[in-house]
Amino acid sequence: PIWKNLVLTTTLKNTDDPIGIQGDDATVRKLIGKRGKSISELYPSGQIEIEGVRYDAKSSLGKIAKGEMVEVIKISEFELLVRIVEP
Repeated sequence: PIWKNLVLTTTLKNTDDPIGIQGDDATVRKLIGKRGKSISELYPSGQIEIEGVRYDAKSSLGKIAKGEMVEVIKISEFELLVRIVEP
């Protein structure tokens, strides 16, 4: 009886979602080159917003402060890789 409480009896379905966000592969790939705003500090990870949708993101180099403009440069396995956009 105790073993049944320790073993996972159901499985999750594979959504083929490359970075943990909703949408098909073509839609996700269109995020590369898009610009948005950091919603939280990225040190190195945090959240950004692009066209009203929030995504998990990681800074490509160093710390990015909250409220900075960022650009998506790559898609990793679980998040977007972004860099700061210089004014």
